[in-house]
Amino acid sequence: MTTRQINGGGGGGNNAHLSYTPSNSNASHNPAPYPSWFYIVFALFLLLYACFIIADSAFPMLNGDSISFYQQLLESKSAWHGLDTDMKRFFPLAGWNLALIAQFSLSPYAFMLGNACVLVVFSLCFIYLARMSGARAWWSLVMLICIVLSAGYTKLLVEIVFPETTQTMFMLLFLCCCFGVYRLDAKAESSADSKHSWKILGLGALALVFGNAVIYLKEVSFIIVSGFGFLHVALSYLAQKRRANSLEKRPLSKRVIIFDSLLMLSGVVFLLVYALATHGAQNNYASAVEVFSPLRTIIVLFLSAPFLSLALPVVMVLRVRSLLSGKTEVHVFWDSLALIALGYTGAFLVLGMGSFHYFMPANILAALYLLFFFANHRFTRLEKLARNLVLALTSFILCASSVPLGIHYLTLNKVQNRNINDTMSFLADYIRDHTHTRIYFEGFGRGRDLYYGSWSYGAFFNILPSVYGVHNFDIASKEPNGKNFTLDPKSPLSFFSSSAVTQPAAGDLLVLCALSDRTIPESRIEQLTRENDLLFVAEHKPYFPAFTLMSIGAKILQDLGISHPLSNYGNPYRLPSKSYILRIR
Repeated sequence: MTTRQINGGGGGGNNAHLSYTPSNSNASHNPAPYPSWFYIVFALFLLLYACFIIADSAFPMLNGDSISFYQQLLESKSAWHGLDTDMKRFFPLAGWNLALIAQFSLSPYAFMLGNACVLVVFSLCFIYLARMSGARAWWSLVMLICIVLSAGYTKLLVEIVFPETTQTMFMLLFLCCCFGVYRLDAKAESSADSKHSWKILGLGALALVFGNAVIYLKEVSFIIVSGFGFLHVALSYLAQKRRANSLEKRPLSKRVIIFDSLLMLSGVVFLLVYALATHGAQNNYASAVEVFSPLRTIIVLFLSAPFLSLALPVVMVLRVRSLLSGKTEVHVFWDSLALIALGYTGAFLVLGMGSFHYFMPANILAALYLLFFFANHRFTRLEKLARNLVLALTSFILCASSVPLGIHYLTLNKVQNRNINDTMSFLADYIRDHTHTRIYFEGFGRGRDLYYGSWSYGAFFNILPSVYGVHNFDIASKEPNGKNFTLDPKSPLSFFSSSAVTQPAAGDLLVLCALSDRTIPESRIEQLTRENDLLFVAEHKPYFPAFTLMSIGAKILQDLGISHPLSNYGNPYRLPSKSYILRIR
């Protein structure tokens, strides 16, 4: 067995000896450990990030799902939510982590501690795979930071409703185990050491457990696990055909064939179970959610996942060109990552579903593949130009959209959520002393065609009676009605029982906060505070408004009066940064 040294060319490679990448029979040595400065910076970054996730945790009050999930946890210590088979949804492991934590504590801090632990495990796996790719230390660190601060991933860390929080962790654990299985198999074939067989069996079993966890946390995840098993076999066969006359030709071992077959079988089993569970369903989740549209899906993909939407397609063109020219070998493990990333993305595009966190697993796979490619590809002069242009455009999207939006979500769910908690607490105390108070929320109106957050209003208003135990109040609307709303005559709140639009009278309360679906200019706030009694202000820092390409584009379209499918219809920047409660004079 020989060791093949890969030249990093112009892509930041370090002439690292690659570990076994199932592309060839010659299992290489491990890449050298990263320098000590890397581990210090890595550990410090993780510590600060984890502390931010945990710090100042509070009841999640920013959207209907978070409110409902947390209330369900308080009532039953459970939040399983992936079995809406009437809508063709079947991801039964969703909520497993919340149910587990709830057995020990129902504190918001406990759930955020769980998310912080997910971040640590995810980051360790990511760096391990990055190092195995041959990428330089600083490349790996920068890529990790870009991923965990991106819009899709930060939502997973500071909210409790997304199955992708643990799905992405299990995905990387699955890949780490697969990498170990293939590498140990190469060593076992060359040394005939029985110890390797037991290690392969153990890692293979773990890979199957983690892989099936991925599958049952999101329906389309069978593409990742079963697709990986299929591609490993297919690309291994292709690699052997390309080396037909090579002395190094070695077919896949029976162990690996069985392992890959079990990965493929896992997806087949899931599809059968899914078909049985959703048989007879008349509705479809993608068509039922009004915010989904082809334009929105494309915009979200490009502005939140540039590794996947911009860099990976260009890199794949260069990769295929290099393979066809015979300048490089098939690297089965890494090339499989790129293909399943594209397949996973394609599934959501076909389904017509687009949200920041949906594309996160594929974006992570794309990031790992980019590290491998840039570390090991020999760039021609023309390819270097293409690489630099792609890196420049990707960096621009990261700096102007994905990362700022990610930081916005971090501060929104930590800082603004605390503002809302304090605001609702003050309202509850005020209502206890002033029964039959009528409350208006600036920018809260009826109709999802005008008010993006209207689907959450019911759960949001219910916080006062269900959490704080106050009932003698009314909430009314002063905003113009939209078209898509249904009245509930039995509701105790005028907001839901009547279509009447009324203006606040003397003694009524008016609440201004970042959840408004109308832009609230500073001049409007100054006028209201000057003309009415300012009872309460909540201001927690730091808060980063949504000053991103997507939000700026939405605001421009809004100002021009052009209808658009982007979220936050009327308040793209999520302002004001403070929450106010005023009593009308």
